[in-house]
Amino acid sequence: MSDIKMLKFETFIKEINDTVRRRIWRGFVSFRQVLTVELELIYDYDNCNSYAQIIMDNCSLYVDRNDRCDLWEENYSKYKAKEDVKTKIKASKSFVGLFESEDTDNFYEKYKFIFWSLMVLAVDKTDAEEHLALICDYAKLLKITEEEFEDIVQVVKVIYGGETTKYKLQSENVSKVLGTVFNKYTGQDIE
Repeated sequence: MSDIKMLKFETFIKEINDTVRRRIWRGFVSFRQVLTVELELIYDYDNCNSYAQIIMDNCSLYVDRNDRCDLWEENYSKYKAKEDVKTKIKASKSFVGLFESEDTDNFYEKYKFIFWSLMVLAVDKTDAEEHLALICDYAKLLKITEEEFEDIVQVVKVIYGGETTKYKLQSENVSKVLGTVFNKYTGQDIE
């Protein structure tokens, strides 16, 4: 792969990350912290191709600083896919716990986690069925509806496929989080 092609892809991913940043903040930015999206709960970074690694290195979540976030940072922020199953289960539960309450801005970040997981899946087909199953498991744990999941899939499709489609995002939550990027790549107005 040429360095120029990889640099272009990295710029593309950074632009998408900037576009999907939190738009609905109730608190002050100083009380928020940036988490690198913990895609290693799904993917083994070392086994991913260069495109997937670029995504994993350049996507982020913005979460309110609270006790659960501090617990996550303290115990699992350096989590690696190679960890034992018991640690993986504990890390997964702790991570999902960050997004449980609809009363916090963290609630919306779960859609970005699934979005970035699917973005990696689209460029790295290694163990694709296993990874898709894990993504679906996380979607269920995060209480993402089928309608919301389908919306996220459509956003990924238009980004990579450049499809101009008449598909309209069905869920209000996904529209809030990913509507701008969907609009950018389809040329549609978000209703």
